[in-house]
This record gives sequence, C-alpha cells and structure tokens, in this order.
Amino acid sequence: MTRTTTASTSTPTRVAFGEHERTPFRDHPALTLDARVTVGAERARIVASHDPATGAEQVVLMLGDTVGAQDVPVHVVDEEVLLIEGGRYAHTPQLLIGDPTLAVTGNAEARQWEVGRQLREGGPIRALLALSGARSVEVDWLPSAAAA
Repeated sequence: MTRTTTASTSTPTRVAFGEHERTPFRDHPALTLDARVTVGAERARIVASHDPATGAEQVVLMLGDTVGAQDVPVHVVDEEVLLIEGGRYAHTPQLLIGDPTLAVTGNAEARQWEVGRQLREGGPIRALLALSGARSVEVDWLPSAAAA
C-alpha cells in the first residue's frame, strides 16, 4: 500500500483558531464519535461528526498533544486506514482528516479543496480541527492569501 500525502513544494499556510473555537463543546457540531486511542506509541483522539450540509461523516484523528500547540500539520488520508496511517507519523502533534473516497480515486484534491473552504469559511471540519485545542494549524495545499 502506498502512502498518499498532501505534501507540495509550496510554503505551508498557517490558519489560527480563536479562543472561542478552541473551547470544548461551544459552537461545535454534535460529535458522533469521541474516543481516546493509542496509535503506535502515541496517545491519540479520534472524533467524528455528521455534516448536515453534505450528509457525510467527518472524521479527524488527533495525534499527540495538540492542546495549545501551534502550527500543527494537517493531512488528508484514506479514511479506511486512518489509524494505520496515524501510526506512520513519527513526529507529533499531527491532525489527520479522513477521506472516504481517497482509496477509490487516489486523489486528495477534492477533499483538500473542501478542507480549505471550511478553514476559510467555517464548517464541521474546521470545528473538529479546532476541537483539538491547537492554537493554529498548517496546511501545505492552501494558498496563504486564502487562509482565515
């Protein structure tokens, strides 16, 4: 199995979360899953919520100590192997967003576009990433002029 990454040659774009976004359970979508797990040697938390706009389940794996962290890398990975992919990251903290179509299409661009849109405009994915408690995240596929 090949590892799909979202790396590019562009400079990572930083997206900061406001204090109100990082406050647990305030303005966050209802969680359908919230579990603490061990992935490899790291502590992790997996959260999911139902996106009423698309009808999709949004899933995020939070690797390592994300609370208060700055510039936490965000990656889009195949949702079917989210925990396995999480075990492959040697450096934490990291935030992994599950993509249910990546295994079929082999292309993360559509999901990256949606994640970028929600980082700019708000939505369940931004809310789940903010729920990690990170002060800011970094994505390497979003133009810096588009960051919120």
